Amino acid sequence: RRPGVWLAVGLGVVLAIVIGLAIYGGDPVTESVPTGGAESELLARADDHYGQYHYADNEAALQLYERVLVLRPSHPPALAGLANALVQKAMRWPDGGSGEREFRQLGEALKAGHLREPANARLLARAKGLALQALEQDPDSTIALRAFGLAASAQGDFDAALAAYRHALTVDPDAWGVLINLADVLEITGHPEQALPVFEAAFAAMERAYAREPARIRGWDAALGVLIGNRHWQRGDGLQAEAWYRRVLRIAPLHPAATRALAGVLQVQGDTAGAAQLCASLDSTESADCPPGQ
Repeated sequence: RRPGVWLAVGLGVVLAIVIGLAIYGGDPVTESVPTGGAESELLARADDHYGQYHYADNEAALQLYERVLVLRPSHPPALAGLANALVQKAMRWPDGGSGEREFRQLGEALKAGHLREPANARLLARAKGLALQALEQDPDSTIALRAFGLAASAQGDFDAALAAYRHALTVDPDAWGVLINLADVLEITGHPEQALPVFEAAFAAMERAYAREPARIRGWDAALGVLIGNRHWQRGDGLQAEAWYRRVLRIAPLHPAATRALAGVLQVQGDTAGAAQLCASLDSTESADCPPGQ
C-alpha cells in the first residue's frame, strides 16, 4: 500500500503546513490504488485536485469522486476521497468560496465552532458514512481508516479518530499522512509530549518514501521539519531545535522558515555573525524579521 491530513488538514495534514497534515493531512491526497479505464483516470484527477487545497479544486474533486462512484460504486479509494473532500469543505471554507474565512488547522476550526452548524454537521456525517462504507469493503484500508479518522476528529470524536489512525499504522507503519494526523489529534487533546515523537516518525517515513512519491512529499517534509524544530524550541531544547532546522536546510537549502528559525537560534546563542549570514542568504521578500525580533 502507498502511505496515507489535513494537512494537511492537515499538512500536514493540520500543520500551519496544514495537517489535519487534513492535517500535513495528513494528510493530503487519498493514495489511490490502480483501478482501470475511465475510473482510474478520474480518480487520479480527483486526487490531484484534492491535494491542491483550494476551494475550487476541492469542489472539482467532489464532482470527480462522485463520477468515479457512478462507474464503480463502493470503490474504497473513491469513497474515502469523497469523504476527505467533504471534511475539507466543512472545515476549511465555512463561507464557501468567498475567501472571507479559511481555516488551515483542525484545532482552529474546532474552536471556531462552525463545524457544529447544521449544514457542516451534515457534511461531516456523510463523510463518516462514506468512510464506513469503504471500511466495509476493506477493513484494513489505510485510505479508508484515515478518512474515517479525519471525519471523526472533525466531529470532535477523538477516541474514534485515534483508534482508526492506530489501526491504520498496524497495517502500514510508514503511512506518513496517518502519522501526521495522529500527532495532530494528540496535540489537540493535550498530549504534546506524545505527539512530538509521532511527528518525528512521520518525517522519517517521508524520507523513506521520497524516492517513490517526490511530488506528494516535496515541500511538506521541510515544513514538517520546521514544525518539529519549533516544538523542540518551545520545550526549551535549543540543541534539538537547531539540529532540526539544519536538517531541513540540508534537504531544502534556503528554506525561508528554517533559515529564519535557525538564525533566531544562533542569535540567542550569541552567534550574531552566523545569524546575519543566514538572513543575508534570503531575498528581500523573505528576510523581514530575520533574525526574529531584530
